[in-house]
Amino acid sequence: FTVYRRPTTRKKRYVYYIQFRDEDGNRMTAVSSGKTTRAEAERWAYNKLKDGYVPSFKEPKFKVYAQNWFIWDRCDYLLRKRNRGDYSRSYAEQQRGYLENHILPHFGDTKLCSITITEIVNWNIKLKNQYSAVTANRALTVLKIMLKEAKRCRLISYNPGEDVEKLPETSKEKGILTLLEFHNLFNPQKFEHVWNRSLFHYTLNALASVTGLRLGEIQAIRWFCINKNFIEIDHSWDRKYGLKEPKAKSFRFVSIPSVIFDCLCMLKDLDRFADPNIFVFHGDDLFRPIDHKVISKRLYHALGCIGILDCERRSRNLTFHSWRHFLNTNLRTLAADADLQKITGHRTVAMTEHYDHETEQFLARVQPHQENLLGIRKDSLLALSV
Repeated sequence: FTVYRRPTTRKKRYVYYIQFRDEDGNRMTAVSSGKTTRAEAERWAYNKLKDGYVPSFKEPKFKVYAQNWFIWDRCDYLLRKRNRGDYSRSYAEQQRGYLENHILPHFGDTKLCSITITEIVNWNIKLKNQYSAVTANRALTVLKIMLKEAKRCRLISYNPGEDVEKLPETSKEKGILTLLEFHNLFNPQKFEHVWNRSLFHYTLNALASVTGLRLGEIQAIRWFCINKNFIEIDHSWDRKYGLKEPKAKSFRFVSIPSVIFDCLCMLKDLDRFADPNIFVFHGDDLFRPIDHKVISKRLYHALGCIGILDCERRSRNLTFHSWRHFLNTNLRTLAADADLQKITGHRTVAMTEHYDHETEQFLARVQPHQENLLGIRKDSLLALSV
Protein backbone atom coordinates (compact mmCIF):
# COMPACT_ATOMS: atom_id res chain seq x y z
CA PHE A 1 0.00 0.00 0.00
CA THR A 2 0.90 3.68 -0.35
CA VAL A 3 0.46 6.33 2.33
CA TYR A 4 -0.12 10.01 1.62
CA ARG A 5 -1.70 12.93 3.41
CA ARG A 6 -4.51 15.39 2.64
CA PRO A 7 -5.10 18.75 4.36
CA THR A 8 -8.10 19.32 6.64
CA THR A 9 -9.93 22.56 7.37
CA ARG A 10 -7.72 23.11 10.40
CA LYS A 11 -4.51 24.98 9.79
CA LYS A 12 -1.42 22.77 9.44
CA ARG A 13 -3.42 19.60 10.12
CA TYR A 14 -3.55 16.59 7.81
CA VAL A 15 -5.30 13.24 7.55
CA TYR A 16 -3.45 10.28 6.07
CA TYR A 17 -4.98 8.17 3.30
CA ILE A 18 -4.09 4.62 2.36
CA GLN A 19 -3.99 3.36 -1.22
CA PHE A 20 -4.05 -0.43 -1.20
CA ARG A 21 -3.19 -2.56 -4.23
CA ASP A 22 -5.29 -5.34 -5.74
CA GLU A 23 -4.11 -8.86 -6.56
CA ASP A 24 -2.63 -7.65 -9.85
CA GLY A 25 -0.66 -4.88 -8.18
CA ASN A 26 -2.92 -2.09 -9.43
CA ARG A 27 -3.46 0.84 -7.15
CA MET A 28 -6.98 1.03 -5.74
CA THR A 29 -9.03 4.02 -4.62
CA ALA A 30 -7.55 5.62 -1.53
CA VAL A 31 -9.38 5.34 1.78
CA SER A 32 -9.00 7.61 4.75
CA SER A 33 -7.34 6.15 7.82
CA GLY A 34 -8.68 8.97 9.98
CA LYS A 35 -5.16 9.25 11.45
CA THR A 36 -3.12 12.43 11.70
CA THR A 37 0.38 10.92 11.70
CA ARG A 38 2.06 8.62 9.17
CA ALA A 39 3.00 6.07 11.83
CA GLU A 40 -0.57 5.74 13.05
CA ALA A 41 -1.84 5.50 9.47
CA GLU A 42 0.61 2.72 8.60
CA ARG A 43 -0.33 0.85 11.79
CA TRP A 44 -4.00 1.23 10.84
CA ALA A 45 -3.30 -0.16 7.34
CA TYR A 46 -1.31 -3.15 8.65
CA ASN A 47 -4.07 -3.97 11.12
CA LYS A 48 -6.63 -3.85 8.32
CA LEU A 49 -4.62 -6.29 6.23
CA LYS A 50 -4.00 -8.49 9.24
CA ASP A 51 -7.75 -8.65 9.87
CA GLY A 52 -8.34 -9.72 6.29
CA TYR A 53 -9.67 -6.40 5.07
CA VAL A 54 -9.65 -6.16 1.27
CA PRO A 55 -11.29 -2.97 -0.08
CA SER A 56 -13.58 -3.47 -3.03
CA PHE A 57 -12.24 -2.28 -6.34
CA LYS A 58 -15.74 -1.25 -7.40
CA GLU A 59 -16.36 1.34 -4.74
CA PRO A 60 -19.72 3.07 -5.31
CA LYS A 61 -20.10 6.55 -6.61
CA PHE A 62 -22.08 8.93 -4.43
CA LYS A 63 -25.04 8.99 -6.86
CA VAL A 64 -25.39 5.21 -6.51
CA TYR A 65 -25.35 5.46 -2.73
CA ALA A 66 -27.88 8.33 -2.87
CA GLN A 67 -30.32 6.57 -5.19
CA ASN A 68 -33.06 5.84 -2.62
CA TRP A 69 -32.18 8.42 -0.01
CA PHE A 70 -35.16 10.33 1.49
CA ILE A 71 -37.66 8.49 -0.72
CA TRP A 72 -40.46 7.70 1.70
CA ASP A 73 -40.94 3.94 1.18
CA ARG A 74 -37.47 3.04 -0.10
CA CYS A 75 -34.93 4.77 2.14
CA ASP A 76 -33.62 2.47 4.89
CA TYR A 77 -32.57 5.44 6.99
CA LEU A 78 -36.09 6.91 6.82
CA LEU A 79 -37.71 3.59 7.64
CA ARG A 80 -35.62 3.36 10.79
CA LYS A 81 -36.40 6.94 11.76
CA ARG A 82 -40.11 6.54 11.06
CA ASN A 83 -40.28 3.66 13.49
CA ARG A 84 -39.35 6.21 16.15
CA GLY A 85 -41.72 8.84 14.75
CA ASP A 86 -38.90 11.29 13.99
CA TYR A 87 -39.75 12.28 10.40
CA SER A 88 -42.63 13.80 8.51
CA ARG A 89 -43.11 13.06 4.83
CA SER A 90 -42.89 16.73 3.89
CA TYR A 91 -39.55 17.09 5.67
CA ALA A 92 -38.21 14.02 3.86
CA GLU A 93 -39.22 15.56 0.53
CA GLN A 94 -37.48 18.81 1.42
CA GLN A 95 -34.28 16.89 2.13
CA ARG A 96 -34.60 14.96 -1.11
CA GLY A 97 -34.90 18.33 -2.85
CA TYR A 98 -31.61 19.54 -1.35
CA LEU A 99 -30.00 16.26 -2.37
CA GLU A 100 -31.16 16.47 -5.99
CA ASN A 101 -30.67 20.21 -6.49
CA HIS A 102 -27.48 20.95 -4.57
CA ILE A 103 -25.60 17.78 -3.56
CA LEU A 104 -25.83 15.37 -6.49
CA PRO A 105 -24.78 17.95 -9.14
CA HIS A 106 -21.46 18.33 -7.28
CA PHE A 107 -20.76 14.96 -5.63
CA GLY A 108 -22.78 12.59 -7.84
CA ASP A 109 -19.84 11.23 -9.86
CA THR A 110 -17.42 11.24 -6.91
CA LYS A 111 -16.70 7.92 -5.23
CA LEU A 112 -18.18 7.85 -1.75
CA CYS A 113 -14.84 7.13 -0.12
CA SER A 114 -13.09 9.93 -2.05
CA ILE A 115 -15.10 12.87 -0.67
CA THR A 116 -12.80 15.12 1.36
CA ILE A 117 -13.26 17.78 4.01
CA THR A 118 -11.76 20.42 1.76
CA GLU A 119 -14.13 19.54 -1.07
CA ILE A 120 -17.14 19.78 1.25
CA VAL A 121 -16.03 23.16 2.62
CA ASN A 122 -15.44 24.61 -0.85
CA TRP A 123 -18.80 23.30 -2.09
CA ASN A 124 -20.56 24.76 0.96
CA ILE A 125 -19.02 28.21 0.41
CA LYS A 126 -19.93 28.08 -3.27
CA LEU A 127 -23.55 27.35 -2.37
CA LYS A 128 -23.59 30.30 0.01
CA ASN A 129 -22.31 32.62 -2.72
CA GLN A 130 -24.85 31.31 -5.24
CA TYR A 131 -27.87 31.22 -2.92
CA SER A 132 -27.59 31.98 0.80
CA ALA A 133 -26.02 30.73 4.01
CA VAL A 134 -29.37 29.19 4.99
CA THR A 135 -29.54 27.13 1.79
CA ALA A 136 -25.88 26.12 2.11
CA ASN A 137 -26.34 25.00 5.71
CA ARG A 138 -29.47 23.00 5.00
CA ALA A 139 -27.77 21.20 2.13
CA LEU A 140 -24.76 20.57 4.38
CA THR A 141 -27.02 19.06 7.04
CA VAL A 142 -28.40 16.61 4.47
CA LEU A 143 -24.92 15.64 3.28
CA LYS A 144 -23.67 15.15 6.84
CA ILE A 145 -26.62 12.85 7.64
CA MET A 146 -25.78 10.72 4.60
CA LEU A 147 -22.06 10.53 5.36
CA LYS A 148 -22.69 9.69 9.00
CA GLU A 149 -24.95 6.86 7.91
CA ALA A 150 -22.33 5.67 5.40
CA LYS A 151 -19.79 5.41 8.20
CA ARG A 152 -22.28 3.65 10.47
CA CYS A 153 -22.85 1.09 7.72
CA ARG A 154 -19.05 0.80 7.24
CA LEU A 155 -19.17 1.99 3.65
CA ILE A 156 -16.49 4.52 4.58
CA SER A 157 -13.94 4.35 7.36
CA TYR A 158 -13.91 8.08 8.05
CA ASN A 159 -16.69 10.66 7.89
CA PRO A 160 -15.30 13.81 6.22
CA GLY A 161 -18.42 15.78 7.08
CA GLU A 162 -18.29 15.51 10.87
CA ASP A 163 -15.69 18.27 11.24
CA VAL A 164 -17.30 20.71 8.80
CA GLU A 165 -19.07 23.51 10.64
CA LYS A 166 -22.12 25.42 9.46
CA LEU A 167 -21.71 28.88 8.01
CA PRO A 168 -22.93 31.89 10.03
CA GLU A 169 -26.45 33.00 9.09
CA THR A 170 -27.97 36.47 9.20
CA SER A 171 -31.70 35.81 9.35
CA LYS A 172 -34.17 38.66 9.50
CA GLU A 173 -35.92 38.86 12.86
CA LYS A 174 -39.70 38.49 12.86
CA GLY A 175 -41.48 41.74 13.63
CA ILE A 176 -44.43 42.09 15.98
CA LEU A 177 -47.22 44.63 16.39
CA THR A 178 -47.11 47.24 19.11
CA LEU A 179 -49.82 46.92 21.74
CA LEU A 180 -51.54 50.02 20.31
CA GLU A 181 -51.59 48.46 16.82
CA PHE A 182 -52.76 45.17 18.31
CA HIS A 183 -55.72 46.75 20.09
CA ASN A 184 -56.63 48.77 17.01
CA LEU A 185 -56.67 45.58 14.97
CA PHE A 186 -59.07 43.76 17.29
CA ASN A 187 -61.19 46.67 18.50
CA PRO A 188 -64.79 45.41 18.08
CA GLN A 189 -65.88 48.94 17.16
CA LYS A 190 -63.61 48.77 14.09
CA PHE A 191 -64.75 45.28 13.13
CA GLU A 192 -66.55 46.34 9.96
CA HIS A 193 -63.77 48.64 8.70
CA VAL A 194 -60.78 46.41 9.53
CA TRP A 195 -62.18 42.89 9.02
CA ASN A 196 -65.02 43.62 6.60
CA ARG A 197 -67.33 41.97 9.14
CA SER A 198 -65.57 38.60 8.77
CA LEU A 199 -65.97 36.93 12.16
CA PHE A 200 -64.11 33.96 10.68
CA HIS A 201 -60.80 35.80 10.10
CA TYR A 202 -61.20 38.02 13.15
CA THR A 203 -61.53 34.98 15.43
CA LEU A 204 -58.76 33.03 13.68
CA ASN A 205 -56.21 35.83 14.15
CA ALA A 206 -57.36 36.76 17.65
CA LEU A 207 -56.95 33.11 18.63
CA ALA A 208 -53.42 33.05 17.21
CA SER A 209 -52.48 36.27 19.00
CA VAL A 210 -53.32 35.00 22.51
CA THR A 211 -52.24 31.37 22.09
CA GLY A 212 -49.20 31.55 19.80
CA LEU A 213 -50.50 28.53 17.91
CA ARG A 214 -48.72 27.69 14.68
CA LEU A 215 -50.73 28.21 11.51
CA GLY A 216 -50.86 24.47 10.80
CA GLU A 217 -52.11 23.81 14.33
CA ILE A 218 -54.93 26.34 13.94
CA GLN A 219 -55.88 24.87 10.56
CA ALA A 220 -56.10 21.40 12.14
CA ILE A 221 -58.54 22.38 14.92
CA ARG A 222 -61.88 20.63 14.66
CA TRP A 223 -64.96 21.41 16.69
CA PHE A 224 -64.48 18.49 19.06
CA CYS A 225 -61.15 20.07 20.12
CA ILE A 226 -62.92 23.16 21.51
CA ASN A 227 -63.73 23.34 25.21
CA LYS A 228 -64.89 26.26 27.33
CA ASN A 229 -61.47 27.00 28.83
CA PHE A 230 -59.05 25.35 26.44
CA ILE A 231 -58.37 23.89 23.01
CA GLU A 232 -56.84 20.45 22.61
CA ILE A 233 -53.97 20.48 20.11
CA ASP A 234 -53.71 16.96 18.77
CA HIS A 235 -52.72 17.55 15.13
CA SER A 236 -51.18 19.98 12.69
CA TRP A 237 -52.08 20.45 9.03
CA ASP A 238 -49.60 19.56 6.32
CA ARG A 239 -50.26 21.39 3.04
CA LYS A 240 -49.58 18.28 1.00
CA TYR A 241 -50.40 15.34 3.25
CA GLY A 242 -53.13 16.66 5.54
CA LEU A 243 -53.34 15.90 9.27
CA LYS A 244 -50.13 14.95 11.05
CA GLU A 245 -48.69 15.09 14.56
CA PRO A 246 -47.90 18.61 15.83
CA LYS A 247 -44.28 19.74 15.59
CA ALA A 248 -41.97 17.97 18.07
CA LYS A 249 -45.01 15.91 19.16
CA SER A 250 -46.19 18.93 21.17
CA PHE A 251 -49.62 17.54 22.05
CA ARG A 252 -51.07 19.96 24.60
CA PHE A 253 -54.02 21.84 26.05
CA VAL A 254 -53.95 25.55 25.28
CA SER A 255 -55.94 27.95 27.42
CA ILE A 256 -58.25 30.44 25.71
CA PRO A 257 -59.80 33.65 27.08
CA SER A 258 -63.56 33.64 27.57
CA VAL A 259 -64.04 36.21 24.80
CA ILE A 260 -62.30 33.90 22.33
CA PHE A 261 -64.59 31.05 23.38
CA ASP A 262 -67.57 33.37 22.85
CA CYS A 263 -66.30 34.27 19.38
CA LEU A 264 -65.94 30.57 18.56
CA CYS A 265 -69.49 29.94 19.76
CA MET A 266 -70.77 32.76 17.55
CA LEU A 267 -68.82 31.30 14.63
CA LYS A 268 -70.29 27.87 15.26
CA ASP A 269 -73.81 29.32 15.30
CA LEU A 270 -73.16 30.72 11.83
CA ASP A 271 -71.91 27.35 10.59
CA ARG A 272 -74.95 25.30 9.63
CA PHE A 273 -73.10 22.00 9.96
CA ALA A 274 -73.06 20.23 13.33
CA ASP A 275 -70.49 17.49 12.65
CA PRO A 276 -67.81 17.75 15.40
CA ASN A 277 -65.18 16.43 12.97
CA ILE A 278 -65.51 19.46 10.70
CA PHE A 279 -62.59 21.86 10.74
CA VAL A 280 -63.37 25.05 12.67
CA PHE A 281 -61.66 27.18 10.03
CA HIS A 282 -62.71 25.24 6.92
CA GLY A 283 -62.92 26.38 3.33
CA ASP A 284 -65.51 25.33 0.75
CA ASP A 285 -64.60 21.72 1.55
CA LEU A 286 -65.88 21.16 5.10
CA PHE A 287 -63.24 18.52 5.78
CA ARG A 288 -60.31 20.58 4.62
CA PRO A 289 -59.10 23.79 6.32
CA ILE A 290 -58.98 27.12 4.55
CA ASP A 291 -55.83 27.68 2.49
CA HIS A 292 -52.88 29.34 4.22
CA LYS A 293 -52.59 31.92 1.44
CA VAL A 294 -56.14 33.12 2.05
CA ILE A 295 -55.41 33.46 5.78
CA SER A 296 -52.31 35.57 5.13
CA LYS A 297 -54.06 37.69 2.50
CA ARG A 298 -56.91 38.59 4.86
CA LEU A 299 -54.48 39.40 7.69
CA TYR A 300 -52.43 41.70 5.44
CA HIS A 301 -55.61 43.46 4.30
CA ALA A 302 -56.61 44.04 7.94
CA LEU A 303 -53.15 45.40 8.73
CA GLY A 304 -53.49 47.80 5.82
CA CYS A 305 -56.79 49.03 7.27
CA ILE A 306 -55.01 50.14 10.48
CA GLY A 307 -52.29 51.91 8.50
CA ILE A 308 -49.65 49.19 8.07
CA LEU A 309 -49.34 49.07 4.29
CA ASP A 310 -47.52 46.34 2.36
CA CYS A 311 -44.20 48.20 2.11
CA GLU A 312 -44.06 48.77 5.88
CA ARG A 313 -45.27 45.24 6.63
CA ARG A 314 -42.48 43.76 4.53
CA SER A 315 -39.81 46.01 6.05
CA ARG A 316 -40.97 45.04 9.55
CA ASN A 317 -41.21 41.37 8.52
CA LEU A 318 -44.76 40.99 9.80
CA THR A 319 -46.29 37.62 8.90
CA PHE A 320 -48.86 35.30 10.42
CA HIS A 321 -46.05 33.63 12.37
CA SER A 322 -45.47 37.01 14.05
CA TRP A 323 -48.42 36.20 16.34
CA ARG A 324 -46.27 33.51 17.93
CA HIS A 325 -43.50 36.02 18.63
CA PHE A 326 -46.06 38.58 19.79
CA LEU A 327 -47.44 36.26 22.45
CA ASN A 328 -44.02 35.11 23.57
CA THR A 329 -42.85 38.73 23.95
CA ASN A 330 -45.90 40.06 25.77
CA LEU A 331 -46.53 37.16 28.14
CA ARG A 332 -42.91 36.48 29.05
CA THR A 333 -42.88 39.16 31.74
CA LEU A 334 -46.24 38.01 33.14
CA ALA A 335 -46.35 34.22 32.94
CA ALA A 336 -43.77 31.74 34.19
CA ASP A 337 -41.54 30.24 31.49
CA ALA A 338 -42.89 26.77 32.17
CA ASP A 339 -46.46 27.98 31.62
CA LEU A 340 -45.50 29.88 28.48
CA GLN A 341 -43.83 26.77 27.06
CA LYS A 342 -46.98 24.76 27.67
CA ILE A 343 -48.94 27.26 25.59
CA THR A 344 -46.54 27.56 22.67
CA GLY A 345 -45.25 23.98 22.62
CA HIS A 346 -41.60 25.11 22.76
CA ARG A 347 -40.21 21.96 24.32
CA THR A 348 -38.83 18.56 23.51
CA VAL A 349 -40.83 16.47 25.97
CA ALA A 350 -44.55 16.36 25.16
CA MET A 351 -47.04 17.35 27.84
CA THR A 352 -49.36 14.65 29.10
CA GLU A 353 -52.24 13.99 26.75
CA HIS A 354 -54.72 13.67 29.61
CA TYR A 355 -56.61 16.57 31.12
CA ASP A 356 -55.81 16.45 34.85
CA HIS A 357 -55.83 18.68 37.92
CA GLU A 358 -52.38 20.07 37.11
CA THR A 359 -53.62 21.10 33.67
CA GLU A 360 -56.62 22.79 35.25
CA GLN A 361 -54.35 24.81 37.54
CA PHE A 362 -52.12 25.78 34.63
CA LEU A 363 -55.10 27.06 32.62
CA ALA A 364 -56.33 29.09 35.59
CA ARG A 365 -52.91 30.77 35.91
CA VAL A 366 -52.59 31.70 32.25
CA GLN A 367 -56.12 32.76 31.26
CA PRO A 368 -56.14 36.08 33.20
CA HIS A 369 -52.96 37.16 31.37
CA GLN A 370 -54.55 36.31 28.02
CA GLU A 371 -57.72 38.22 28.92
CA ASN A 372 -55.69 41.30 29.90
CA LEU A 373 -53.58 41.13 26.76
CA LEU A 374 -56.61 40.97 24.47
CA GLY A 375 -58.43 43.67 26.43
CA ILE A 376 -61.87 43.05 24.95
CA ARG A 377 -64.93 43.38 27.18
CA LYS A 378 -67.60 40.74 26.73
CA ASP A 379 -70.32 43.33 26.28
CA SER A 380 -68.46 44.79 23.29
CA LEU A 381 -68.82 41.50 21.39
CA LEU A 382 -72.26 42.65 20.28
CA ALA A 383 -70.48 44.66 17.60
CA LEU A 384 -69.31 41.38 16.07
CA SER A 385 -72.79 39.97 15.54
CA VAL A 386 -73.50 39.49 11.86
